[in-house]
Amino acid sequence: MKKRIAIIGSGDLGRQLGHFLSERDQVEVVGYFDDYATRGSVKHNHVIIGGINEARDLYAKDQFDSLIMGIGYKHLKVRDQIFNDLSQDIPFETYIHKSCIVDETAVIENGAILYPGCIIDQRVRVGANTLLNLG
Repeated sequence: MKKRIAIIGSGDLGRQLGHFLSERDQVEVVGYFDDYATRGSVKHNHVIIGGINEARDLYAKDQFDSLIMGIGYKHLKVRDQIFNDLSQDIPFETYIHKSCIVDETAVIENGAILYPGCIIDQRVRVGANTLLNLG
C-alpha cells in the first residue's frame, strides 16, 4: 500500500516536493493544504484539499498518512508555527532526495527535508522541520 502524503503549501517549494514525491513508487501525493488557493482547484497536477486548519479533520478521517512542509525560507516563522502546531497530532514526513549522501551516524529528525545533492557528514544532527536546499 502506498503512503499517502499531503503537502502544506502549493507554491514553488510545494510544487517541487510534489514532483519529487511523485517519482517514488511507494508514495501517493493526495494534494495540498493551502490557505491562499481555492479548495478543489488543481495546482501542479495535485488538488487543493483545503486550508491548513482542515488538516487535523482530514487526518482524523483517514484522508492521508502524513504531512510534508512545502513552505520555504521566505516564511520561516509561519513554517515553524504550523509544524509546532500540527506535529502534535499528525506525523510529518522526512524527505531525503535519492542523490543525497548521509553518513550512517548522522541523525535526521522528523519533518526534515534534504534537497538534491546534500551531503551530511558523520555525527551531524539535522533538526526537526529543517530545510536544506540544493547541495
